[in-house]
Amino acid sequence: MAVFPLFFFMFLAREFQPCSTAGTWLRIGYWAADRSGDSPVSEIDYSLFTHLVSRSAAINSTSYEIFILPEEAQFVYNFTATVKVKDPSISTLLSIRCDATGSADFSSTAGDPSRRKSLIDSSIDFARRYGFDGLDLSCLPSPEEMGDAAQLFDEWRAAILAESGASSQLVLTAAARFSSLLATNGSVLGSINKNLDWVHLVLSEYAVPSLNQSKTAAHYPLRDPNGGAGLDSDVEEWRSRGFSLSRFVLGLPFSGYAWTLVDPNNNGIGAAARGAALSSNGLVWYSDIMKYVRRYGVKISYSAVYTTNYCSFGSTWIGFEDVEAVGAKVSYAMDKGFLGYFAWQIPYDDNWALSRAAFDATAPAKPGKRQRKLWLVITIVVAATGALAIGILVFCFVRKKRSRSKGDRTEALESKLDDNETIPPGEFDARNIGLTRYSLSEMERATDGFASENKLGQGGYGPVYKGLLPGGEEVAVKKLSNSSTQGYAEFENEVLLTAKLQHVNLVRLLGFCIDEEEHMLVYEFMPNNSLDKYLFDSVKRLQLNWRKRVEIIEGVTQGLLYLQKYSRLTVIHRDLKPSNILLDSDMNPRISDFGLARIFVRGAEEANTERVFATIGYAPPEYLNEGVYSAKSDVFSFGVLLLQIISGEQKKLNLLDYAYEMWKDGRGMEQMDSSLDDSRSSCKLMTCLQISLLCVQGNPEDRPSMSDVAFMLRNDAAALAIPSRPVFPRKDDIMMKRMSKNDIQACPEDETIWTELEAR
Repeated sequence: MAVFPLFFFMFLAREFQPCSTAGTWLRIGYWAADRSGDSPVSEIDYSLFTHLVSRSAAINSTSYEIFILPEEAQFVYNFTATVKVKDPSISTLLSIRCDATGSADFSSTAGDPSRRKSLIDSSIDFARRYGFDGLDLSCLPSPEEMGDAAQLFDEWRAAILAESGASSQLVLTAAARFSSLLATNGSVLGSINKNLDWVHLVLSEYAVPSLNQSKTAAHYPLRDPNGGAGLDSDVEEWRSRGFSLSRFVLGLPFSGYAWTLVDPNNNGIGAAARGAALSSNGLVWYSDIMKYVRRYGVKISYSAVYTTNYCSFGSTWIGFEDVEAVGAKVSYAMDKGFLGYFAWQIPYDDNWALSRAAFDATAPAKPGKRQRKLWLVITIVVAATGALAIGILVFCFVRKKRSRSKGDRTEALESKLDDNETIPPGEFDARNIGLTRYSLSEMERATDGFASENKLGQGGYGPVYKGLLPGGEEVAVKKLSNSSTQGYAEFENEVLLTAKLQHVNLVRLLGFCIDEEEHMLVYEFMPNNSLDKYLFDSVKRLQLNWRKRVEIIEGVTQGLLYLQKYSRLTVIHRDLKPSNILLDSDMNPRISDFGLARIFVRGAEEANTERVFATIGYAPPEYLNEGVYSAKSDVFSFGVLLLQIISGEQKKLNLLDYAYEMWKDGRGMEQMDSSLDDSRSSCKLMTCLQISLLCVQGNPEDRPSMSDVAFMLRNDAAALAIPSRPVFPRKDDIMMKRMSKNDIQACPEDETIWTELEAR
């Protein structure tokens, strides 16, 4: 009997062990007391950060020693003391600037050995005297000054090592931006790699009104489809020169820039403008932006192409980072293997909205609390071994009786995917899933009694209705019909899984209804329906020009990257297709329908099932033939989806073969939707065609990862592999083979196109 508590104890120890990625992820906040009315240090939300940086030190232009600006002295001297009282686990750094009044510039300091020594010695002394855990150089050396910077970093690290003794070693960091001169200077990169604990990555060239007076521009783009400066291109340059990305922390500016529009009705990125607005240089902090948003009822737009936000009111246009852009950039940084992010500057956040968005993109528990919780659980387990053993026996008995596992979600759901069971009352109430539970009467009122005029569509699970909640929020109500091919397990799977996923390119689940044998899911309402309604309609498809389709492709790519790489769970969707790509009010894509999705254990490469549920034409051959699925299954589905987006084709029985033949014969453009023009886009149709063919290779190992796909899509000049002919089994062969094993259920064939036949 003691074996049960032993295994349970081992399970708990594994569960509460911090994930390596989450445990080492740095969440750094820059705090500067340089504006009257700033929130004091004591009001910081400490739960959102691992490090806090005081950006108030400067270099004396006479002595070249560290000094504090007089108007900020009282704040800085109390900084570390306040932080240590509020949360002792947080590390504090002193940041040294070169732009303060009376401060020496970088070149006059770093280029002279005696001045470097004054800076180094005084900075270490100041950090020790006032309890800082490290030093940060926020000066941005010019490319010509980087040689002096390398020498400074060498001497600074040597001094830190020499003085540390029994004390903990001070952290040393700096801000840096990429330049071609830096790329050719191996000693600089070597010094950075060797001496700095991390580097605060700064964009090589920001889009500001002083440099772009004639048109609006994305303030801090992840990538620029028009070939302008972008964070991703900088990162790739750093990596190509041998710099370790694991030393980067990503900058998140809590600010934006404002332009004056020539025509208020032309208010997108790249709209005609005539210089800065709101201030002399156009700089506006996030907290002020949100005041304008609330005051004027401004709608905030998000560009998935640039990964940035913007808004306008009257003739004023502002490009900035809102919660969507911040979350997406943090996810990008995690995928690239960065060490963390730094928020600049946190006094200008708006009720911690951006700081929380960045935190939620990583969402680790604080190590100290996890460890305390672990020891508490261990104590309880040891003290109650006998009771625990009895409890486990009761648990196993109930589990067997109810024929449904409450432990391993994936294994249990695999065996019951087609069981239409009645959900026991309160089944979900015991789960802390953070969703609203609605009553049947609430759903009836919201949909006007499920009126036909509110019906949005029909799927294998049942109808979807538009609803209006009492607060005025529009929702989509997905109702599971009694004759549905989707069973309880799929319903439960979708509720429990979707509740854990939060990304701008995933549809958001708001709640559910389980009442009188009625099962319903309540989602945010997507006013533009699904992608298939546009792609395969001869009139509506014209609303999707190439620029918009690129945004949709990019959004779906980011959504899949989140599922496979960024989220705390590794999720395989298994049913990616145009009808499951919903479009919001700005035509941004949202991946939906997670009824067939599966969770993977980190490190697992594939799994298999005896029961195949798939949309034939989008599911890969290894899944249809053998029941094997992996992340490469969704890559295959994405390849088919990408091919349909660029071609607008749905009804070709041999779509993949036809596309391959056209590409092989150099006639790929004949495959494309004739309404598309890629001449002004860095993302080319022919590149997308080749990528789609690589994604649908018969052997999963020959398909690229979604990270590879994302890289190829944004780097048109990148050398692409040569795809071989796609291998896809015939429909009749699939049906006969699976039915012979009694692991697929036949259903009436869709007479219009077999690629939409759902074998459920």
